[in-house]
Amino acid sequence: MSNTPTAGQVLRNCVELLERGQFTEAIERYYADDVVVEHAFGVAEPSRWEGKRALLEHLASAGPSTAREFHVRNVVLHEGADPEVAIVEWDTEGVSAVGKPFKAANLLVARVREGRIVHSRDYHDHLRLAAANDALPGLVEALS
Repeated sequence: MSNTPTAGQVLRNCVELLERGQFTEAIERYYADDVVVEHAFGVAEPSRWEGKRALLEHLASAGPSTAREFHVRNVVLHEGADPEVAIVEWDTEGVSAVGKPFKAANLLVARVREGRIVHSRDYHDHLRLAAANDALPGLVEALS
């Protein structure tokens, strides 16, 4: 019997670290060095990061760790026929860095190999997050 975690176990473990505010640890522990992460509904246009280093740099500059309070709620894990793929949904709630409360939906579709996320398509409610951080004017400008 293999000790390698399933795709679903990896995503659940990763979200548990997010719940504790350990964003960097989640990436270091569960993302492959050559991971590809895509935000299909990124702010202004889709975003893509190639490699763990690029993802960590993005997190350092714009990640949720800047929130004053951050909580993960309503976690739902979906596993399907492909053992490498799992989907996790969750809501984030908290208080933004500028002091506004927020609640945002999240969905992550990931491919996992040998216990590491190798590809992820992430869907976050960027509009609500921008509003909570007083960033809507910049978002509107970027869209025009």
